[in-house]
Amino acid sequence: MSINTRKTGGRLCPFKGTFRHLSIISLLTLLLATSVQAAPTLEHIGLDGPTAQRTSNAGMSGDGQWLAFDYGRNFTSWFSMLNLTSGIQTDVDINLATGISDMTFDGGSFFDVNHDGSVITARIKYGAASQNTALLVLAPDGTLIAQVTGDYFGDSANFYDHHVDSTGRYMVFGAAANKLQSHIGGVVVSSIFPSGDLEATYRLDIQTGELTAAAIKGGGGELNDYSYALDISENGHYILFSSSATDLPGANGEPRLYVRDMTSTDSSATTLVSVDSSGTPIDDFFTGAMSDDGTRVIFNLYSSDVLYLWSRDFGSKALGEVSTGSTLPISGDGYWIAPTYEDYSRLNLVSGGRYPRPDADPDPTQTETRPESMQLSANGELLVFSNASLTRPDGEDGIWWALRYDPIPGPIEVAINESIPVSDNQNLLLGLNLPVSETIVVSDEAYVIASLNISVIEPITITDNVSVILSLGVSVQESIIVNDDIEITVAPSLADTIDLTLPPGPLLPGMTFTAKAGGFKPFTPVQAFLQSEPVLVGEEISDAEGNVSFEITIPLDFPPGPHTLILIGQSPDDSERRLTAAITVDPPDIIFENSFEQ
Repeated sequence: MSINTRKTGGRLCPFKGTFRHLSIISLLTLLLATSVQAAPTLEHIGLDGPTAQRTSNAGMSGDGQWLAFDYGRNFTSWFSMLNLTSGIQTDVDINLATGISDMTFDGGSFFDVNHDGSVITARIKYGAASQNTALLVLAPDGTLIAQVTGDYFGDSANFYDHHVDSTGRYMVFGAAANKLQSHIGGVVVSSIFPSGDLEATYRLDIQTGELTAAAIKGGGGELNDYSYALDISENGHYILFSSSATDLPGANGEPRLYVRDMTSTDSSATTLVSVDSSGTPIDDFFTGAMSDDGTRVIFNLYSSDVLYLWSRDFGSKALGEVSTGSTLPISGDGYWIAPTYEDYSRLNLVSGGRYPRPDADPDPTQTETRPESMQLSANGELLVFSNASLTRPDGEDGIWWALRYDPIPGPIEVAINESIPVSDNQNLLLGLNLPVSETIVVSDEAYVIASLNISVIEPITITDNVSVILSLGVSVQESIIVNDDIEITVAPSLADTIDLTLPPGPLLPGMTFTAKAGGFKPFTPVQAFLQSEPVLVGEEISDAEGNVSFEITIPLDFPPGPHTLILIGQSPDDSERRLTAAITVDPPDIIFENSFEQ
Protein backbone atom coordinates (compact mmCIF):
# COMPACT_ATOMS: atom_id res chain seq x y z
CA MET A 1 0.00 0.00 0.00
CA SER A 2 1.45 3.37 -1.02
CA ILE A 3 0.58 6.16 1.41
CA ASN A 4 2.45 9.41 1.96
CA THR A 5 1.56 11.40 5.06
CA ARG A 6 2.98 14.82 5.89
CA LYS A 7 2.06 18.16 7.37
CA THR A 8 2.16 20.84 4.72
CA GLY A 9 3.15 24.41 5.40
CA GLY A 10 0.88 27.39 5.72
CA ARG A 11 -2.24 25.35 6.43
CA LEU A 12 -5.42 27.32 7.07
CA CYS A 13 -3.91 30.77 7.14
CA PRO A 14 -6.55 33.16 8.55
CA PHE A 15 -7.39 36.50 6.96
CA LYS A 16 -9.06 39.50 8.60
CA GLY A 17 -12.82 39.83 8.71
CA THR A 18 -14.37 37.88 11.56
CA PHE A 19 -17.91 38.40 12.75
CA ARG A 20 -20.15 37.07 15.51
CA HIS A 21 -23.84 36.39 15.32
CA LEU A 22 -26.56 34.54 17.18
CA SER A 23 -28.85 32.49 15.02
CA ILE A 24 -31.06 29.47 14.52
CA ILE A 25 -33.57 28.01 16.95
CA SER A 26 -35.53 26.07 14.34
CA LEU A 27 -36.72 26.40 10.77
CA LEU A 28 -39.43 28.96 11.46
CA THR A 29 -40.05 30.68 8.15
CA LEU A 30 -38.16 32.44 5.43
CA LEU A 31 -37.72 36.10 6.28
CA LEU A 32 -35.58 37.39 3.44
CA ALA A 33 -33.27 40.18 4.55
CA THR A 34 -31.83 42.29 1.78
CA SER A 35 -28.90 43.38 3.91
CA VAL A 36 -25.65 41.43 3.70
CA GLN A 37 -24.17 40.31 7.00
CA ALA A 38 -20.64 40.98 8.18
CA ALA A 39 -17.84 38.82 6.83
CA PRO A 40 -16.74 35.48 8.27
CA THR A 41 -13.11 34.46 8.56
CA LEU A 42 -11.35 33.63 5.28
CA GLU A 43 -8.63 30.98 5.40
CA HIS A 44 -6.40 29.64 2.66
CA ILE A 45 -6.05 25.86 2.45
CA GLY A 46 -2.52 25.03 1.37
CA LEU A 47 -2.07 21.85 -0.66
CA ASP A 48 1.10 20.01 -1.57
CA GLY A 49 2.16 18.38 -4.83
CA PRO A 50 0.29 18.48 -8.15
CA THR A 51 -3.00 18.82 -6.29
CA ALA A 52 -2.10 22.38 -5.39
CA GLN A 53 -3.13 23.90 -8.70
CA ARG A 54 -5.18 21.25 -10.46
CA THR A 55 -7.81 19.77 -8.21
CA SER A 56 -11.37 21.10 -8.39
CA ASN A 57 -13.43 18.07 -7.39
CA ALA A 58 -13.03 17.84 -3.63
CA GLY A 59 -15.51 16.42 -1.15
CA MET A 60 -15.76 17.50 2.51
CA SER A 61 -16.95 15.46 5.49
CA GLY A 62 -20.08 16.69 7.25
CA ASP A 63 -18.15 17.49 10.43
CA GLY A 64 -15.86 19.80 8.45
CA GLN A 65 -12.72 17.90 9.45
CA TRP A 66 -11.74 16.17 6.20
CA LEU A 67 -11.27 17.12 2.55
CA ALA A 68 -10.83 14.40 -0.09
CA PHE A 69 -9.55 15.28 -3.56
CA ASP A 70 -7.69 13.87 -6.56
CA TYR A 71 -4.92 15.35 -8.70
CA GLY A 72 -7.29 17.16 -10.99
CA ARG A 73 -7.05 16.62 -14.72
CA ASN A 74 -3.83 14.62 -14.65
CA PHE A 75 -5.46 11.16 -14.97
CA THR A 76 -3.40 9.74 -12.12
CA SER A 77 -4.21 7.06 -9.58
CA TRP A 78 -3.52 9.27 -6.55
CA PHE A 79 -5.97 10.93 -4.20
CA SER A 80 -5.44 12.85 -0.97
CA MET A 81 -7.12 13.24 2.42
CA LEU A 82 -6.49 16.53 4.19
CA ASN A 83 -7.29 17.05 7.87
CA LEU A 84 -8.60 20.62 7.95
CA THR A 85 -7.78 20.98 11.65
CA SER A 86 -4.29 19.51 11.90
CA GLY A 87 -3.18 20.29 8.35
CA ILE A 88 -1.93 16.73 7.81
CA GLN A 89 -2.30 15.60 4.20
CA THR A 90 -2.25 11.90 3.30
CA ASP A 91 -1.70 10.87 -0.35
CA VAL A 92 -2.86 7.43 -1.52
CA ASP A 93 -2.23 5.51 -4.75
CA ILE A 94 -5.49 3.59 -5.25
CA ASN A 95 -3.89 0.97 -7.50
CA LEU A 96 -1.37 0.03 -4.83
CA ALA A 97 -3.82 0.46 -1.96
CA THR A 98 -6.50 -1.77 -3.52
CA GLY A 99 -4.34 -4.17 -5.49
CA ILE A 100 -6.33 -3.38 -8.67
CA SER A 101 -4.33 -2.04 -11.62
CA ASP A 102 -5.13 0.47 -14.35
CA MET A 103 -7.44 2.70 -12.27
CA THR A 104 -7.23 6.48 -12.70
CA PHE A 105 -9.19 9.56 -11.72
CA ASP A 106 -10.37 11.29 -14.87
CA GLY A 107 -10.70 14.88 -13.67
CA GLY A 108 -14.45 14.85 -14.28
CA SER A 109 -15.17 12.75 -11.23
CA PHE A 110 -15.78 14.07 -7.75
CA PHE A 111 -15.56 12.79 -4.19
CA ASP A 112 -18.24 12.50 -1.56
CA VAL A 113 -17.46 11.94 2.12
CA ASN A 114 -19.70 10.87 5.00
CA HIS A 115 -20.06 12.87 8.21
CA ASP A 116 -16.95 11.71 10.11
CA GLY A 117 -14.68 11.13 7.09
CA SER A 118 -14.56 7.35 7.48
CA VAL A 119 -16.16 6.57 4.09
CA ILE A 120 -15.28 8.13 0.72
CA THR A 121 -16.97 7.52 -2.62
CA ALA A 122 -15.36 8.33 -5.99
CA ARG A 123 -15.72 7.57 -9.67
CA ILE A 124 -12.73 6.12 -11.50
CA LYS A 125 -11.81 4.87 -14.94
CA TYR A 126 -10.22 1.47 -15.36
CA GLY A 127 -8.73 -0.70 -18.06
CA ALA A 128 -5.82 -0.14 -20.41
CA ALA A 129 -7.78 2.30 -22.57
CA SER A 130 -9.57 3.82 -19.56
CA GLN A 131 -12.92 3.59 -21.33
CA ASN A 132 -14.86 1.97 -18.50
CA THR A 133 -15.99 3.67 -15.30
CA ALA A 134 -16.67 2.33 -11.83
CA LEU A 135 -17.58 3.61 -8.38
CA LEU A 136 -15.28 3.00 -5.43
CA VAL A 137 -16.10 3.12 -1.72
CA LEU A 138 -12.85 3.75 0.14
CA ALA A 139 -11.51 4.14 3.64
CA PRO A 140 -9.26 7.20 4.23
CA ASP A 141 -6.13 5.05 3.81
CA GLY A 142 -7.35 3.78 0.43
CA THR A 143 -8.62 0.42 1.64
CA LEU A 144 -11.34 -0.73 -0.76
CA ILE A 145 -14.62 -1.18 1.14
CA ALA A 146 -16.83 -1.86 -1.88
CA GLN A 147 -17.11 -1.11 -5.58
CA VAL A 148 -19.80 -1.00 -8.25
CA THR A 149 -18.96 -1.84 -11.87
CA GLY A 150 -20.43 -3.15 -15.07
CA ASP A 151 -19.35 -6.62 -16.10
CA TYR A 152 -15.55 -6.77 -16.23
CA PHE A 153 -15.84 -9.30 -19.05
CA GLY A 154 -17.94 -7.41 -21.55
CA ASP A 155 -20.62 -5.02 -20.41
CA SER A 156 -19.47 -1.54 -19.43
CA ALA A 157 -21.36 1.03 -17.38
CA ASN A 158 -21.43 4.80 -17.31
CA PHE A 159 -21.62 6.17 -13.77
CA TYR A 160 -22.74 9.68 -12.93
CA ASP A 161 -23.52 11.52 -9.68
CA HIS A 162 -22.98 9.60 -6.45
CA HIS A 163 -23.67 10.56 -2.83
CA VAL A 164 -22.92 8.77 0.43
CA ASP A 165 -25.26 9.19 3.41
CA SER A 166 -23.99 10.85 6.58
CA THR A 167 -23.56 7.50 8.39
CA GLY A 168 -21.50 5.95 5.58
CA ARG A 169 -23.84 2.97 5.27
CA TYR A 170 -25.53 3.78 1.93
CA MET A 171 -24.64 5.34 -1.41
CA VAL A 172 -27.05 6.57 -4.08
CA PHE A 173 -25.80 6.88 -7.64
CA GLY A 174 -26.84 7.24 -11.25
CA ALA A 175 -25.75 4.77 -13.93
CA ALA A 176 -26.57 3.76 -17.48
CA ALA A 177 -25.80 0.07 -17.91
CA ASN A 178 -27.13 -3.29 -19.02
CA LYS A 179 -25.58 -4.90 -15.97
CA LEU A 180 -24.41 -3.62 -12.58
CA GLN A 181 -22.40 -5.55 -10.02
CA SER A 182 -21.34 -4.77 -6.47
CA HIS A 183 -18.11 -6.22 -5.10
CA ILE A 184 -16.94 -6.66 -1.50
CA GLY A 185 -13.61 -8.32 -0.79
CA GLY A 186 -13.15 -9.06 -4.49
CA VAL A 187 -16.37 -11.09 -4.62
CA VAL A 188 -19.49 -10.15 -6.61
CA VAL A 189 -22.22 -9.77 -4.00
CA SER A 190 -25.18 -8.35 -5.90
CA SER A 191 -26.18 -7.85 -9.55
CA ILE A 192 -28.87 -5.85 -11.35
CA PHE A 193 -29.82 -6.22 -15.03
CA PRO A 194 -31.52 -3.02 -16.27
CA SER A 195 -33.60 -3.51 -19.39
CA GLY A 196 -32.44 -0.37 -21.20
CA ASP A 197 -29.53 2.02 -21.46
CA LEU A 198 -31.21 5.04 -19.84
CA GLU A 199 -29.59 6.58 -16.78
CA ALA A 200 -31.35 5.31 -13.65
CA THR A 201 -30.99 5.76 -9.88
CA TYR A 202 -29.69 3.02 -7.59
CA ARG A 203 -28.79 2.55 -3.93
CA LEU A 204 -25.87 0.50 -2.62
CA ASP A 205 -25.85 -0.92 0.91
CA ILE A 206 -22.13 -0.48 1.54
CA GLN A 207 -22.13 -2.96 4.40
CA THR A 208 -23.89 -5.85 2.65
CA GLY A 209 -23.27 -4.97 -1.01
CA GLU A 210 -26.98 -5.11 -1.87
CA LEU A 211 -27.90 -3.11 -4.99
CA THR A 212 -31.45 -1.72 -5.22
CA ALA A 213 -33.27 0.32 -7.85
CA ALA A 214 -34.07 3.55 -5.98
CA ALA A 215 -36.31 5.38 -8.47
CA ILE A 216 -39.21 3.03 -9.29
CA LYS A 217 -42.87 3.24 -10.19
CA GLY A 218 -45.57 2.41 -7.65
CA GLY A 219 -45.51 -1.26 -6.71
CA GLY A 220 -41.98 -1.67 -8.04
CA GLY A 221 -40.47 -1.91 -11.50
CA GLU A 222 -38.36 0.30 -13.73
CA LEU A 223 -39.49 3.76 -14.77
CA ASN A 224 -40.30 4.40 -18.42
CA ASP A 225 -37.78 7.24 -18.68
CA TYR A 226 -34.53 8.38 -17.13
CA SER A 227 -33.91 9.35 -13.49
CA TYR A 228 -31.02 11.32 -12.01
CA ALA A 229 -29.66 10.67 -8.50
CA LEU A 230 -29.39 13.93 -6.53
CA ASP A 231 -29.08 13.16 -2.80
CA ILE A 232 -29.61 10.65 0.02
CA SER A 233 -30.68 11.08 3.65
CA GLU A 234 -29.03 9.50 6.67
CA ASN A 235 -29.35 5.71 6.87
CA GLY A 236 -30.44 5.71 3.21
CA HIS A 237 -34.07 6.32 4.23
CA TYR A 238 -34.94 8.90 1.57
CA ILE A 239 -33.63 9.32 -1.98
CA LEU A 240 -33.90 12.60 -3.90
CA PHE A 241 -34.04 12.18 -7.67
CA SER A 242 -35.36 13.83 -10.82
CA SER A 243 -37.15 12.18 -13.70
CA SER A 244 -39.27 12.77 -16.81
CA ALA A 245 -40.95 9.38 -16.45
CA THR A 246 -44.73 9.39 -16.81
CA ASP A 247 -45.33 6.53 -14.35
CA LEU A 248 -44.54 8.60 -11.25
CA PRO A 249 -47.02 10.56 -9.07
CA GLY A 250 -48.09 13.83 -10.71
CA ALA A 251 -45.93 13.14 -13.79
CA ASN A 252 -46.52 14.58 -17.26
CA GLY A 253 -43.29 13.73 -19.09
CA GLU A 254 -41.50 16.93 -18.01
CA PRO A 255 -38.54 16.97 -15.60
CA ARG A 256 -39.78 16.89 -12.02
CA LEU A 257 -38.24 16.34 -8.60
CA TYR A 258 -39.19 13.47 -6.26
CA VAL A 259 -38.36 12.03 -2.84
CA ARG A 260 -38.61 8.25 -2.45
CA ASP A 261 -39.07 6.54 0.92
CA MET A 262 -36.87 3.46 0.56
CA THR A 263 -38.77 1.57 3.26
CA SER A 264 -41.73 1.01 0.92
CA THR A 265 -42.53 0.18 -2.71
CA ASP A 266 -46.09 1.55 -2.58
CA SER A 267 -46.98 4.43 -4.89
CA SER A 268 -47.31 6.63 -1.80
CA ALA A 269 -43.61 6.05 -1.06
CA THR A 270 -42.65 8.52 -3.83
CA THR A 271 -43.56 12.18 -3.25
CA LEU A 272 -43.53 14.92 -5.87
CA VAL A 273 -41.66 17.84 -4.29
CA SER A 274 -41.16 20.23 -7.24
CA VAL A 275 -44.41 22.07 -6.56
CA ASP A 276 -45.21 25.70 -5.79
CA SER A 277 -46.83 26.97 -2.59
CA SER A 278 -50.30 26.03 -3.88
CA GLY A 279 -49.18 22.46 -4.64
CA THR A 280 -49.13 22.96 -8.43
CA PRO A 281 -46.37 20.89 -10.08
CA ILE A 282 -43.38 22.79 -11.49
CA ASP A 283 -41.57 21.59 -14.59
CA ASP A 284 -38.04 22.29 -15.76
CA PHE A 285 -36.22 22.41 -12.41
CA PHE A 286 -32.42 22.75 -12.46
CA THR A 287 -31.03 21.08 -9.38
CA GLY A 288 -31.88 20.11 -5.83
CA ALA A 289 -30.39 18.99 -2.53
CA MET A 290 -31.78 17.47 0.68
CA SER A 291 -31.13 17.82 4.41
CA ASP A 292 -29.58 14.86 6.23
CA ASP A 293 -32.88 13.89 7.86
CA GLY A 294 -34.74 13.99 4.53
CA THR A 295 -37.35 16.50 5.72
CA ARG A 296 -36.25 19.52 3.65
CA VAL A 297 -35.39 19.90 -0.05
CA ILE A 298 -34.05 23.02 -1.74
CA PHE A 299 -34.40 23.39 -5.52
CA ASN A 300 -34.35 25.96 -8.33
CA LEU A 301 -35.35 26.06 -11.99
CA TYR A 302 -33.82 26.32 -15.44
CA SER A 303 -36.57 28.61 -16.67
CA SER A 304 -36.61 31.16 -13.86
CA ASP A 305 -34.57 32.46 -10.93
CA VAL A 306 -37.00 31.29 -8.22
CA LEU A 307 -35.57 29.33 -5.29
CA TYR A 308 -37.92 26.90 -3.50
CA LEU A 309 -37.83 25.16 -0.15
CA TRP A 310 -39.95 22.02 0.26
CA SER A 311 -40.62 20.66 3.75
CA ARG A 312 -42.56 17.67 5.01
CA ASP A 313 -44.11 19.99 7.60
CA PHE A 314 -45.51 22.77 5.39
CA GLY A 315 -45.03 21.86 1.71
CA SER A 316 -43.27 24.12 -0.76
CA LYS A 317 -42.48 27.82 -0.42
CA ALA A 318 -40.79 30.26 -2.81
CA LEU A 319 -37.87 31.84 -0.96
CA GLY A 320 -36.70 34.46 -3.42
CA GLU A 321 -34.37 34.39 -6.38
CA VAL A 322 -31.01 32.88 -7.24
CA SER A 323 -29.22 33.06 -10.58
CA THR A 324 -30.34 30.51 -13.14
CA GLY A 325 -27.84 27.66 -13.17
CA SER A 326 -26.76 28.04 -9.54
CA THR A 327 -25.84 24.83 -7.78
CA LEU A 328 -27.21 24.57 -4.24
CA PRO A 329 -25.00 22.94 -1.61
CA ILE A 330 -27.12 22.56 1.53
CA SER A 331 -25.92 22.02 5.08
CA GLY A 332 -26.85 18.70 6.67
CA ASP A 333 -29.13 20.42 9.19
CA GLY A 334 -31.08 22.00 6.32
CA TYR A 335 -30.69 25.61 7.50
CA TRP A 336 -28.03 26.93 5.09
CA ILE A 337 -27.26 26.92 1.38
CA ALA A 338 -24.27 28.24 -0.58
CA PRO A 339 -25.47 28.93 -4.14
CA THR A 340 -22.96 29.69 -6.88
CA TYR A 341 -23.26 32.73 -9.18
CA GLU A 342 -24.43 34.97 -6.32
CA ASP A 343 -22.95 38.09 -4.74
CA TYR A 344 -23.00 36.42 -1.31
CA SER A 345 -21.37 33.26 0.03
CA ARG A 346 -24.05 31.74 2.27
CA LEU A 347 -27.81 32.13 2.79
CA ASN A 348 -29.65 31.47 6.05
CA LEU A 349 -32.94 29.74 5.19
CA VAL A 350 -34.48 30.93 8.46
CA SER A 351 -33.71 34.63 8.60
CA GLY A 352 -32.71 35.20 4.98
CA GLY A 353 -29.39 36.59 6.24
CA ARG A 354 -26.79 36.72 3.46
CA TYR A 355 -23.08 36.58 4.13
CA PRO A 356 -20.46 38.18 1.87
CA ARG A 357 -18.31 36.55 -0.73
CA PRO A 358 -14.58 36.67 -0.01
CA ASP A 359 -13.75 39.06 -2.88
CA ALA A 360 -13.92 42.72 -1.96
CA ASP A 361 -16.19 43.79 -4.85
CA PRO A 362 -18.33 40.73 -5.65
CA ASP A 363 -19.90 40.49 -9.06
CA PRO A 364 -21.74 37.22 -9.71
CA THR A 365 -21.08 37.57 -13.45
CA GLN A 366 -17.30 37.60 -12.95
CA THR A 367 -16.28 33.95 -13.11
CA GLU A 368 -12.68 34.67 -12.18
CA THR A 369 -13.57 35.81 -8.65
CA ARG A 370 -16.63 33.76 -7.67
CA PRO A 371 -16.30 30.68 -5.45
CA GLU A 372 -16.58 27.30 -7.20
CA SER A 373 -17.07 23.66 -6.10
CA MET A 374 -18.61 24.82 -2.83
CA GLN A 375 -18.94 22.43 0.12
CA LEU A 376 -20.89 23.15 3.34
CA SER A 377 -20.40 21.40 6.66
CA ALA A 378 -23.43 19.78 8.30
CA ASN A 379 -23.94 22.71 10.69
CA GLY A 380 -23.23 25.35 8.02
CA GLU A 381 -20.34 26.83 9.99
CA LEU A 382 -17.67 25.95 7.39
CA LEU A 383 -17.78 26.65 3.66
CA VAL A 384 -14.95 25.24 1.52
CA PHE A 385 -14.56 26.34 -2.10
CA SER A 386 -12.04 26.65 -4.92
CA ASN A 387 -10.89 29.91 -6.51
CA ALA A 388 -7.69 30.50 -8.49
CA SER A 389 -7.88 34.32 -8.49
CA LEU A 390 -7.92 35.23 -4.79
CA THR A 391 -4.56 36.43 -3.51
CA ARG A 392 -2.86 33.64 -1.58
CA PRO A 393 -0.58 34.21 1.42
CA ASP A 394 3.14 34.41 0.68
CA GLY A 395 4.64 30.98 0.17
CA GLU A 396 1.24 29.27 -0.10
CA ASP A 397 0.06 27.17 -3.05
CA GLY A 398 -3.35 25.88 -4.00
CA ILE A 399 -6.77 27.14 -5.08
CA TRP A 400 -8.80 25.95 -2.07
CA TRP A 401 -10.21 28.26 0.58
CA ALA A 402 -12.38 28.10 3.68
CA LEU A 403 -14.89 30.55 5.12
CA ARG A 404 -15.53 29.97 8.82
CA TYR A 405 -18.64 31.33 10.50
CA ASP A 406 -18.94 31.62 14.26
CA PRO A 407 -20.76 28.76 16.05
CA ILE A 408 -24.48 29.16 16.61
CA PRO A 409 -25.55 28.97 20.26
CA GLY A 410 -28.76 27.35 21.36
CA PRO A 411 -31.89 29.21 22.53
CA ILE A 412 -31.28 31.93 25.09
CA GLU A 413 -32.76 31.38 28.53
CA VAL A 414 -33.03 34.55 30.58
CA ALA A 415 -34.11 34.26 34.22
CA ILE A 416 -34.35 37.60 36.03
CA ASN A 417 -33.15 41.19 35.69
CA GLU A 418 -31.13 40.43 32.56
CA SER A 419 -30.21 42.79 29.74
CA ILE A 420 -29.38 41.62 26.19
CA PRO A 421 -27.45 44.17 24.10
CA VAL A 422 -27.41 43.62 20.34
CA SER A 423 -25.25 45.88 18.21
CA ASP A 424 -22.97 46.37 15.22
CA ASN A 425 -24.67 44.75 12.22
CA GLN A 426 -25.61 41.50 13.93
CA ASN A 427 -28.15 38.98 12.72
CA LEU A 428 -30.09 37.71 15.75
CA LEU A 429 -32.90 35.25 16.27
CA LEU A 430 -34.09 35.10 19.86
CA GLY A 431 -36.11 32.37 21.53
CA LEU A 432 -36.55 33.99 24.91
CA ASN A 433 -38.47 33.03 28.01
CA LEU A 434 -38.45 36.23 30.05
CA PRO A 435 -40.29 36.07 33.39
CA VAL A 436 -39.50 39.30 35.27
CA SER A 437 -37.99 42.75 34.63
CA GLU A 438 -36.14 41.98 31.38
CA THR A 439 -34.75 44.54 28.95
CA ILE A 440 -33.74 44.06 25.32
CA VAL A 441 -31.87 46.92 23.68
CA VAL A 442 -31.18 46.69 19.94
CA SER A 443 -29.07 49.24 18.12
CA ASP A 444 -26.78 50.00 15.16
CA GLU A 445 -28.45 48.49 12.09
CA ALA A 446 -29.16 45.10 13.63
CA TYR A 447 -31.69 42.74 12.12
CA VAL A 448 -33.71 40.99 14.82
CA ILE A 449 -36.34 38.29 14.86
CA ALA A 450 -37.64 37.73 18.37
CA SER A 451 -40.05 35.06 19.49
CA LEU A 452 -40.70 36.19 23.03
CA ASN A 453 -42.77 34.96 25.91
CA ILE A 454 -42.88 38.02 28.15
CA SER A 455 -44.83 38.17 31.39
CA VAL A 456 -44.26 41.22 33.62
CA ILE A 457 -42.82 44.71 33.16
CA GLU A 458 -40.73 44.01 30.07
CA PRO A 459 -39.51 47.04 28.11
CA ILE A 460 -38.09 46.50 24.62
CA THR A 461 -36.09 49.46 23.33
CA ILE A 462 -35.08 49.46 19.66
CA THR A 463 -32.99 52.23 18.09
CA ASP A 464 -30.92 53.21 15.06
CA ASN A 465 -32.27 51.79 11.79
CA VAL A 466 -33.24 48.36 13.06
CA SER A 467 -35.53 46.06 11.10
CA VAL A 468 -37.45 44.01 13.66
CA ILE A 469 -40.10 41.32 13.54
CA LEU A 470 -41.49 40.41 16.95
CA SER A 471 -43.85 37.60 17.87
CA LEU A 472 -44.83 38.52 21.41
CA GLY A 473 -46.81 36.85 24.14
CA VAL A 474 -47.40 39.98 26.24
CA SER A 475 -49.59 40.15 29.33
CA VAL A 476 -48.85 42.94 31.84
CA GLN A 477 -47.26 46.42 31.65
CA GLU A 478 -45.34 45.85 28.43
CA SER A 479 -43.80 48.61 26.37
CA ILE A 480 -42.06 48.71 23.01
CA ILE A 481 -40.02 51.86 22.37
CA VAL A 482 -39.15 52.60 18.74
CA ASN A 483 -36.86 55.44 17.68
CA ASP A 484 -34.84 56.73 14.72
CA ASP A 485 -36.55 55.58 11.51
CA ILE A 486 -37.04 51.99 12.57
CA GLU A 487 -39.22 49.56 10.65
CA ILE A 488 -41.06 47.32 13.09
CA THR A 489 -43.77 44.71 12.66
CA VAL A 490 -45.43 43.36 15.78
CA ALA A 491 -47.52 40.20 15.47
CA PRO A 492 -48.87 39.60 18.98
CA SER A 493 -49.70 36.07 19.96
CA LEU A 494 -52.53 35.24 22.34
CA ALA A 495 -50.20 34.46 25.25
CA ASP A 496 -51.43 31.47 27.23
CA THR A 497 -55.12 31.76 26.43
CA ILE A 498 -57.45 30.37 23.78
CA ASP A 499 -59.70 32.90 22.08
CA LEU A 500 -63.13 31.29 21.60
CA THR A 501 -65.85 32.56 19.26
CA LEU A 502 -69.04 30.70 20.11
CA PRO A 503 -72.31 30.71 18.16
CA PRO A 504 -75.18 32.69 19.71
CA GLY A 505 -77.50 30.82 22.01
CA PRO A 506 -76.96 27.29 23.32
CA LEU A 507 -73.84 25.36 22.29
CA LEU A 508 -75.16 21.99 21.11
CA PRO A 509 -73.61 18.80 19.68
CA GLY A 510 -73.10 19.24 15.93
CA MET A 511 -72.47 22.99 16.23
CA THR A 512 -69.22 24.64 15.17
CA PHE A 513 -67.15 27.25 17.00
CA THR A 514 -63.79 28.95 16.42
CA ALA A 515 -60.71 28.62 18.62
CA LYS A 516 -57.55 30.69 18.11
CA ALA A 517 -54.24 30.63 19.99
CA GLY A 518 -50.59 31.56 19.59
CA GLY A 519 -47.13 30.94 20.93
CA PHE A 520 -46.56 27.65 19.08
CA LYS A 521 -43.47 26.75 17.09
CA PRO A 522 -44.12 27.95 13.53
CA PHE A 523 -45.13 25.38 10.92
CA THR A 524 -45.73 22.57 13.43
CA PRO A 525 -48.89 20.52 14.01
CA VAL A 526 -51.29 21.50 16.81
CA GLN A 527 -54.05 19.13 17.94
CA ALA A 528 -57.38 20.09 19.49
CA PHE A 529 -59.12 17.81 21.99
CA LEU A 530 -62.44 18.02 23.80
CA GLN A 531 -62.67 16.20 27.09
CA SER A 532 -63.73 14.94 29.88
CA GLU A 533 -62.80 11.78 27.91
CA PRO A 534 -60.44 13.21 25.26
CA VAL A 535 -61.80 13.31 21.70
CA LEU A 536 -59.58 14.61 18.86
CA VAL A 537 -61.61 17.31 17.12
CA GLY A 538 -59.02 18.96 14.89
CA GLU A 539 -55.42 19.27 13.77
CA GLU A 540 -53.90 22.35 12.15
CA ILE A 541 -50.41 23.64 11.26
CA SER A 542 -49.28 26.81 13.01
CA ASP A 543 -48.42 29.75 10.77
CA ALA A 544 -45.17 31.74 10.48
CA GLU A 545 -45.93 33.61 13.74
CA GLY A 546 -46.83 30.46 15.66
CA ASN A 547 -50.57 31.18 15.59
CA VAL A 548 -53.25 28.60 14.86
CA SER A 549 -57.00 28.73 14.17
CA PHE A 550 -59.51 25.89 14.43
CA GLU A 551 -63.09 25.49 13.24
CA ILE A 552 -64.27 22.86 15.73
CA THR A 553 -67.47 20.87 15.35
CA ILE A 554 -68.78 19.29 18.54
CA PRO A 555 -69.38 15.56 17.90
CA LEU A 556 -73.06 14.60 17.73
CA ASP A 557 -72.61 12.00 20.47
CA PHE A 558 -70.66 14.33 22.77
CA PRO A 559 -72.22 14.40 26.28
CA PRO A 560 -73.65 17.67 27.59
CA GLY A 561 -72.14 19.48 30.56
CA PRO A 562 -68.92 21.34 31.43
CA HIS A 563 -65.88 20.28 29.38
CA THR A 564 -62.36 21.43 28.52
CA LEU A 565 -60.90 22.32 25.13
CA ILE A 566 -57.19 21.46 25.00
CA LEU A 567 -54.70 22.56 22.32
CA ILE A 568 -51.44 20.61 22.30
CA GLY A 569 -48.39 21.44 20.18
CA GLN A 570 -44.76 22.54 20.37
CA SER A 571 -43.27 25.68 21.87
CA PRO A 572 -40.47 27.46 19.95
CA ASP A 573 -37.96 25.66 22.23
CA ASP A 574 -39.48 22.27 21.20
CA SER A 575 -41.08 21.66 24.59
CA GLU A 576 -44.78 20.78 24.77
CA ARG A 577 -47.19 23.72 24.68
CA ARG A 578 -50.61 22.96 26.17
CA LEU A 579 -53.45 25.51 26.36
CA THR A 580 -56.92 24.97 27.86
CA ALA A 581 -60.28 26.70 27.83
CA ALA A 582 -63.55 25.77 29.54
CA ILE A 583 -66.69 25.28 27.47
CA THR A 584 -70.15 24.04 28.31
CA VAL A 585 -72.10 21.83 25.92
CA ASP A 586 -75.84 22.21 26.35
CA PRO A 587 -78.27 19.29 26.12
CA PRO A 588 -80.34 19.20 22.90
CA ASP A 589 -83.62 19.59 24.82
CA ILE A 590 -82.64 23.07 26.01
CA ILE A 591 -83.99 24.40 22.72
CA PHE A 592 -87.42 22.97 23.43
CA GLU A 593 -87.35 24.26 27.01
CA ASN A 594 -86.53 27.78 25.82
CA SER A 595 -89.19 27.62 23.13
CA PHE A 596 -91.81 26.45 25.66
CA GLU A 597 -90.96 29.31 28.00
CA GLN A 598 -91.46 31.79 25.19
